[in-house]
Amino acid sequence: MDLSPNGDYALLGLADHTAVYFDIKNGGVKRTLGHQARVKAVDLSEDAQFALTGSDAWKTKFWNVETNELLHTIELGNVVDTVALAPTTKKPSVQPAWMTPLSGIPKRVKSFTP
Repeated sequence: MDLSPNGDYALLGLADHTAVYFDIKNGGVKRTLGHQARVKAVDLSEDAQFALTGSDAWKTKFWNVETNELLHTIELGNVVDTVALAPTTKKPSVQPAWMTPLSGIPKRVKSFTP
């Protein structure tokens, strides 16, 4: 789960293959973001306009939650346990990352700027 900095919105990853974007200030679900598997990781941008979600389907998705538009999907080589949006004053940079199990395999990072 992630809260917007002003506390007005929350994003929650669920086992039903969705991430739910709540409007805490006014009440109710504002958006439901779909995946093909359990959503394990979520992050909201500083302005709560963008979201990054990660799932057991080895994918991370970048959303404009104001328009409910899926902007990018990145297929990774492992379950996505952690996602993070880099703080920015311009367009957000997406840097999904995960650690492989402690088996001597190095940390893998994929990034792009939309």
